Amino acid sequence: MALWTWVGTHYEKCPWYSLSKGMLPAVLYGAGQSLNTADIVEQGAFRVVQNWAVKKVEPHIWIGMDKPELFGKQHMDTPFRKIFRGSYADEKVAGIPAKEYPETYFIDVEPQDKSVLFFNRGLDCKFFWGKNTMTVALHLILWMGFKHIIFSGIDLCGDYFDNRILDDKLKLETDRLLLEELSFMKWFSNIANKQGILLENRSDISRLKEIEGIETCNITA
Repeated sequence: MALWTWVGTHYEKCPWYSLSKGMLPAVLYGAGQSLNTADIVEQGAFRVVQNWAVKKVEPHIWIGMDKPELFGKQHMDTPFRKIFRGSYADEKVAGIPAKEYPETYFIDVEPQDKSVLFFNRGLDCKFFWGKNTMTVALHLILWMGFKHIIFSGIDLCGDYFDNRILDDKLKLETDRLLLEELSFMKWFSNIANKQGILLENRSDISRLKEIEGIETCNITA
């Protein structure tokens, strides 16, 4: 199954790709430093929030690929839709399997050619696993049918809205992952433009400004 949820006795597939989006844009929120000055509402847009950006932005959909226990019971009890990696459905948080919390969904991911972001659709597709939440979130947004994607708090610079301090080992690993994400976004922008998908960046400090095909506009001071 592509995206699914537990309904008490069995899992059900979620056909969110079939929902009518019209011209509604999707905003993908990240935890970069610019999130502190971002428009956290984006009136008229659908908010997809990654990981700890949820501390500032109320999502329509939240997505994180780490184990549910990392986010804790308070997060699991929230009423908005939460998406975790499919293999974590039975992971327990405060003694309760993740699948039994409200509005909790699971997404099937696997390593494969990144071009599937633009082609894998339907109830039984596998989502692209690029070893980070952002690539899964982008595949989800495209799978749901959005043609206009806004990036907010996606800085790819290694500084965060909550001023977290990383130890040397984690900082090296994070810097490596951010470079991989930047390289991915250069590829993604090129293909997205050819597919008629509009990309916008809301951060004036984001490295997305380096990428042709991603327009930087409407920065909130």
